[in-house]
Amino acid sequence: MRPHQSAALLCASAAVAIGAATLVPSAAFAHGFVGDDSGDPGQTLTARAALKANGDMGGAQWEPQSLEAPKGFPAAGPADGHLASAGNAKWSALDEQREDRWQKNVVEQGDVTVNWEFTAPHMTSQWRYFMTKEGWDPNDELDRDDLELIETVSHDGSAASNNPSHHITIPSDREGYHVIYAVWDVADTANAFYNVIDVDVQPGDGETPEPVQDTEAPGTVPDAAVRAVSSTEAEVTWGAATDDVGSATRSSSSARPRTTSASSRRSPPRSAPPASPV
Repeated sequence: MRPHQSAALLCASAAVAIGAATLVPSAAFAHGFVGDDSGDPGQTLTARAALKANGDMGGAQWEPQSLEAPKGFPAAGPADGHLASAGNAKWSALDEQREDRWQKNVVEQGDVTVNWEFTAPHMTSQWRYFMTKEGWDPNDELDRDDLELIETVSHDGSAASNNPSHHITIPSDREGYHVIYAVWDVADTANAFYNVIDVDVQPGDGETPEPVQDTEAPGTVPDAAVRAVSSTEAEVTWGAATDDVGSATRSSSSARPRTTSASSRRSPPRSAPPASPV
């Protein structure tokens, strides 16, 4: 083979290789996890694989964004006993399940914010959040029967933000150690990402209080009085009202009389017009 032909073939081969590389879907780089780079649950709710205080996680501690498996949970997806690792043997240390094995995010019953960190935006159909049921066994392997759906956040199939934030509600009957199972369903691939989040649930309100409704007409203002101060000024005094329903900022201990003053200006008398000459 002639030298210039060899060089041409090498260039063509390189071009094909580069072209093939550019055809690799961006989804290969579009991974994500619950939490942020701090790995600190005091900053944000953090997944088991991303929580830096957890030890002996194997390679998962370096790749919390890579817990990917076929989507379709709970009908499909990772097998029971391998939910935390997304069924990948490389991350099998995450499947160890004991009450004292993992550090926990301290949360309260009611509204909780979940922040994701994506390494790239990706076409998304939805996020779903499952949670262990009341009375689950934290010292047994984690399986589907332990979980129930508590929240779904739908998306339109477009690329999601790199840092989506969701609000989920922890039921009022959950207390102590529980697991939240976060599932990010990708729209344009057959896969989803699976994150286990260990939480220590503290008692809370569990719901947003209803606003106070004021259905009572205002009462009569007590001790109203008017006193003349001068020919152009008057002082008005009145006692504190007793109807304070619906006024969260009003203090019922404020019983001092209120005073105000009003003044009037009298126009000077007009001068009489000059007399007409006779």
